[in-house]
Amino acid sequence: MKRLFIIVIIIAVILGVAITGAKITGLDKTIVCLFSEEKEEEPQKKKEEPEKATLINIKTITTTMFLDDNKLSNFVITLRLDVPHDKEKEVKKNLPRIQDAFVKELHIYLPKMLKYKKKIDLKTVKQILLRASHRTLCRNNINDVLIRAAYQQ
Repeated sequence: MKRLFIIVIIIAVILGVAITGAKITGLDKTIVCLFSEEKEEEPQKKKEEPEKATLINIKTITTTMFLDDNKLSNFVITLRLDVPHDKEKEVKKNLPRIQDAFVKELHIYLPKMLKYKKKIDLKTVKQILLRASHRTLCRNNINDVLIRAAYQQ
């Protein structure tokens, strides 16, 4: 009986620490977003105006990578985020997290893309960045990632 009581106490403490850690790091909203099902909306009436979207500029992101023949190459990209008007504050608050996710994804995928295709496909890069933004924040917070300029040095 004592062992059962101690096991229950240990499980309660572990859950408490996990929930507190998620609250502190801000992962609680992400976890709720991942497990919530998106409800399909009914078709809107034609007379209603579409939601206004806001464009948020992101600082230029530079990614340095090594190519096959040990040459150093830089990929420079300038982005904008298409965000619903009511989600603008939340996205601006989490902009450093989004930028960090973009840099990580570019570091992972660009060398692979250059290895197999020998050219950077901006359509694929856009899809990768949009997926990273949806993973960082909920899917309904960012409508689109717009590439303003991209070039390789």
